[in-house]
Amino acid sequence: MTTPQQRPPRRPNAPTPRTTQTRNSRTGGAQTRPSQRNSAPQKRSLSFKILAALIALLLLVLVGVGACSLFGGDSDTSASDSSASAGATSVDAPEKQGAKKTEAGNLAIAHERSAEERRATSTSANDVKPGPKTVYLTFDDGPSTNTHRILEILDSYGVKATWFVKGDQPQLEYVKDIWDAGNQVAIHTYTHDYQQVYASADAYWSDLHEAGAAIEDYLGFEPTLVRFPGGSHNSFNGGIVDEITDRMARENYHYFDWNVSSGDGGDHDAQFIADYALDQAEGCHSCCVLMHDSAAKDTTVEALPTIIEWFIDNDFEFDVLLADSYGYHF
Repeated sequence: MTTPQQRPPRRPNAPTPRTTQTRNSRTGGAQTRPSQRNSAPQKRSLSFKILAALIALLLLVLVGVGACSLFGGDSDTSASDSSASAGATSVDAPEKQGAKKTEAGNLAIAHERSAEERRATSTSANDVKPGPKTVYLTFDDGPSTNTHRILEILDSYGVKATWFVKGDQPQLEYVKDIWDAGNQVAIHTYTHDYQQVYASADAYWSDLHEAGAAIEDYLGFEPTLVRFPGGSHNSFNGGIVDEITDRMARENYHYFDWNVSSGDGGDHDAQFIADYALDQAEGCHSCCVLMHDSAAKDTTVEALPTIIEWFIDNDFEFDVLLADSYGYHF
């Protein structure tokens, strides 16, 4: 057992382990606790600010939607209104239908005529020219096995045409498809037999009404728009044409010739037909183009896109013939 005198002397500045731990823990506590107390309020404050910002943003969105609805700016309504407006203008309609563009990037300007407009008659003398750069695509002799090919091409460009049909065609039922697609249907002849049709004025009218009655079976009315077989003046009708046209004027029938021929009456390839038509179309005020719809006219169908695209690129507006349209009389 040691005596007090034998214990090693204590260094004056050396703290005891307990004192050191106590001071360190207090010092550490003094450094740590205030930091923890300060950080918690800061985090809560930041969270409140973020939440407040999100709420404010949500309120702005809700207010914006309400304002749009109040002032007619609802997206669904605007879309439908916009579509209605586009449908009312002939220029925008083709693009909405996904119509073809020409190589120059142009789209057709095409008038959409209602059934009432196409069916209507008038007392017009058909002597008032349309505006410049108007084109009427017309097809004689159909319907035929080529009719639906022609309809598909017209539809792909968003344009319409006028058919002068034969009443004795096996495919006459296709007049309903022609009409329903927004095209015009008119009378050409029933038999297309010149000797029979032009035997007399009465023979002509008998043929015309027979064709009209055949069309009426499918459309519910007899058209009053007419094209003479061979045109209004030909080597078969010289002695009776004035009598016929005078009666047409009295009974509100309207006959139409043409000022541009495709030359497809002969046996020609598509390039010849397109070139022949477009050479005549150069410089014309407005154009009424004669083509044919028959089983034998495949090259006319092949030439049609070239003809349509030329008129598009030369800024023509497409239309169908109506009762008061210009007659392009010979």
